Amino acid sequence: MADEDNDDIENMDINACRDKLRQLLAEKARRKEMTERLDEKIKALNNELAARREQAEEKKRILAELKQKNRELEEPEEGADKDRTLAVDPDIIRSHVEEFLRSQVPNGASGRGIKKKFEDTELMVNKPPDQQRKEAIVVDTVLVIYVPPNSEQRYKLSYRIDETTTVRQLRNDACAYWNVSEVEYILRSMRNSKLHDDMHLKDAFTYYDNGSLRTLPSKVKLEQKSPQQTTLSESELKAITAKSARPTRAKTQKEDAVEESGGPTDTTADFKENLAKVPGLYKLVMLRDRDFKGHRSKIKLRFFFLFGALLATTGISFNWRKPRTQEHQSLLGTQELMTWFDDTTGTISFGEVATRHQIFMWMESSFANMVFVNTSALRLFNYPHGHVALRQKRVKAIDPEDIWVEDAKRWCNRPGVEDYLGDKELQCTALRVNSETEDVDDKAVLYAAMLNNTNDSPEGRMPADDPLNPGRFLTAAEAAARYNVGDVAGEVQSYDAGGFYAVYDIHHFSREQFIRDLDTLEERGWLDEGSRLVDLALTLYNPGFDRWTTYDFVFEMPASGRVIPTVLSYVFRPNVFELAPGPGEDRALLEWFRGGLHACLITVMYTEIAARKSEKKSGWGSAAKSYFFGLYGILDTYILIQYVWLSLQWGFMLNARNPGLADSMEAAVEKSSETFYDWTSFGYGFETNFLLESVLFTAQCIRFVSLWRLHRPTFVVWQTIQRSLIHFMSYAVVCLPCFFAIAVVARATYGGQVEGFHTYTGSMTSLLNFLNADLPFDSMYVQHRLWTSFLMMWCMLGISLFVVQVFAAILVHYYVKSRIEFGFEPRSYEFTRSEWLDFIFPQAVHRAVRLMKNRYIRWKLKREEEKAEEERQARSRKAEVAG
Repeated sequence: MADEDNDDIENMDINACRDKLRQLLAEKARRKEMTERLDEKIKALNNELAARREQAEEKKRILAELKQKNRELEEPEEGADKDRTLAVDPDIIRSHVEEFLRSQVPNGASGRGIKKKFEDTELMVNKPPDQQRKEAIVVDTVLVIYVPPNSEQRYKLSYRIDETTTVRQLRNDACAYWNVSEVEYILRSMRNSKLHDDMHLKDAFTYYDNGSLRTLPSKVKLEQKSPQQTTLSESELKAITAKSARPTRAKTQKEDAVEESGGPTDTTADFKENLAKVPGLYKLVMLRDRDFKGHRSKIKLRFFFLFGALLATTGISFNWRKPRTQEHQSLLGTQELMTWFDDTTGTISFGEVATRHQIFMWMESSFANMVFVNTSALRLFNYPHGHVALRQKRVKAIDPEDIWVEDAKRWCNRPGVEDYLGDKELQCTALRVNSETEDVDDKAVLYAAMLNNTNDSPEGRMPADDPLNPGRFLTAAEAAARYNVGDVAGEVQSYDAGGFYAVYDIHHFSREQFIRDLDTLEERGWLDEGSRLVDLALTLYNPGFDRWTTYDFVFEMPASGRVIPTVLSYVFRPNVFELAPGPGEDRALLEWFRGGLHACLITVMYTEIAARKSEKKSGWGSAAKSYFFGLYGILDTYILIQYVWLSLQWGFMLNARNPGLADSMEAAVEKSSETFYDWTSFGYGFETNFLLESVLFTAQCIRFVSLWRLHRPTFVVWQTIQRSLIHFMSYAVVCLPCFFAIAVVARATYGGQVEGFHTYTGSMTSLLNFLNADLPFDSMYVQHRLWTSFLMMWCMLGISLFVVQVFAAILVHYYVKSRIEFGFEPRSYEFTRSEWLDFIFPQAVHRAVRLMKNRYIRWKLKREEEKAEEERQARSRKAEVAG
């Protein structure tokens, strides 16, 4: 039988063994409790038996004495019958005394004062009825009955009291008399009601019943408290039932009507029914501690080390790839040199460009002086890589006969317009550049004029037979194939890679030649009313910071005649993992170690799913569904997939020790030295990867913080935030459309006057800045005073006050609810010894320890059996010898 039990234990898993152990411990506790109860019962019975024996002996003694007296009385003495009769009969004695007194009265005296008989009722004093009722309820002595626990025996004690004696004094004296703790005992009346300590004892024995004053016997019971009692007995319920202090009066007609209509006139209704009238209070009172401990089996000690290492390696990798302040210094220094005000020529800065002529002025002064001069401040610390590309995008003129061209939105040359404008000429061009409105006609004369600017061949620029020249249109597909040019996002619209290109070799083209070409372009009308974009692109390399910087100086020229200057710049490194030994190898090893840590996430997923399977007693499919559709499953899956995606991105973009990729990257760098190569898309992808790295770091941080749910106060806060966010989503369904409506009104109000409100997304961002006081209020108030006041009140009340206050109320509500349900007493959730072992060691260690324990038990049982067999054989040998 023992072997079968051992086999069963060996085949059980850790959870089954834990359940079996808990059952055995519970059974042991029940048996221990039953044994203690039986011992107490036996003690009580022994005490009662001893008391009954003493009582029986006392009764026997009294019976013997009475029998002896009876025998003495039955034996008559001679001559003593008359004396015995006198001693026994008091009437005879009284008659003799009266006769003697009457004989002693002098002659002539009246015998009226001497009565024949004396009546006891003549001694009674007649008092008023009120005084008699008052003296009837006066208590001066209380009988205290002590009931020991687990015993049927009762002890009694008389206690003298006065009008100032309190229940606390009596309880303390009674506990001191019977040598028990006054903390563990209370006093109850004969109606089984607990007496309050501050109550006077003279008031503890009266009560009103249907308007009549009733009195109780002046008796109290000293009983032990029962804190585990959760229900009231029938006598206690009867004692606490509300009683009327005076006779009930007749109901009025109004009260009868309310009662007939079903109104709430019953003040003694059920507690739960009355409490249900206040739903919020009812739900709060009905909350109970759920004793939730299911998350413990899902968290292991190794998870802390895993996610902590993931956080550390991701942070180190991010800092190695994007060192602090280096990108900022590399970008800001070069950008300021090319966009500042050139005091040597007195021209304007990049941000002040407002006309087409000022575009040429800036390129001929600040840009040319910094880029095409070897001794400039820019060239001393930065190496211009490759070429400079100047691009223009145009729209074609609209045919006067076709005035409804899509996206033109003009009504020029309509009948009556010419009379209205007089001799003025109206320029009709499309507002936006697209496939239908873009001007794609070649201008070969423009390129020939630029060739005539130099005596020799234009060294450094494209040869004459190359189709790429400022007078020939290049499609988007051709530009992407030759120069890797992508789309450019401006303030007005996004532009594709097509346009008219002029490419210059920075190292073989002088500043004077560049300025002559710009003058020729301006004289020949390269920019006119149909121009919508001018893009000047180049790439710089800073050897000090080991960073590349790509620039796009964009000038947008909408149909309003305004020029909008914008700088698009990105800082990047084409090759993060250097092929030469050194820091690059350390970074590569870090990435390999980081990849191994992310692979360990699979063990976390398995542990989570297995814990859910054991907790819910379900299959693997249901447990996996519950995990992957939960918060932690989504985070773990995102972390793993995002890292794989980023590793592939860094590998393809930054040749992570792959010869094929390295050759392609070297070919791209070599091509950018020979001709223009646009690195903007690469820089944008580089920055996007860093954004994804930051999101990955955030997900890992949330996952690491979620492990601290083992700490019960942290678990309460975690549940509070999680529940609050889920509940607040319902408010977002209302708040988000309202906020968008406010943005629409703001765009309609300030779209044409205030910067930042000309688009819907810009309006929403500006409103958020307005709530944070980061938006100039004066310009808004001057344009529309009434609407500005209206929007300000709407935003402040609807967004700042309502949303914030509602979220704060939800947060407080769920904190109180979570505190009650998940840990009002955090100490009751502390780990036991078995839970600590389960938390620290993995399942493999548990199985190994259980196997070793079972083997030890079997070895011990075997030794005991062998020892018993040896003793049996020894006894048999002794018996044989003795025989």
